[in-house]
Amino acid sequence: MISVSGSRELQAVLLALRDMDRGLRRNIFRATRSAIVPEWQQELRASATTHLEERVIAAGARADVTADRVTLKAGQSTRKLEGGSSPREIAHAVEFGANWRRGEVAATSSKGKAYRYSRVLNKQLKPRRSAGYLAWPAAARLAPRFVALWVQTTVRTTYEAFEGRRP
Repeated sequence: MISVSGSRELQAVLLALRDMDRGLRRNIFRATRSAIVPEWQQELRASATTHLEERVIAAGARADVTADRVTLKAGQSTRKLEGGSSPREIAHAVEFGANWRRGEVAATSSKGKAYRYSRVLNKQLKPRRSAGYLAWPAAARLAPRFVALWVQTTVRTTYEAFEGRRP
């Protein structure tokens, strides 16, 4: 998250957007979103190292722009994947990994004999990492660029409206 308390330019943009005409503000949001979303999706696809990351995190990447924030979203789809779970249900585990642990598994042989063995559980996911693997590092890299783009789009669109070039 980028704070506006240290930047007079960002504070000015927020105040301008708050008092701006609704149609002009909608044009700014639309233009900013159309510039951010393709780059956000491309960065996530390029950073994905596994098929699971690409299907869960990168496939549904989108952005939302409002008068006070730019929100980057990933892994929010509720459409079921092949295994039966939705990206929204497993996105946290795919992004941040899971704790690997040993567990006892009960099984039965083809001849009917019951036995137990030890195996590592959650191995299909990467090891736990609080900083994330895909979306969080990508957002940290791109956030300053996206905020600058948001400010530039706001200033340019406001100037063009003032000059009478845009409705």
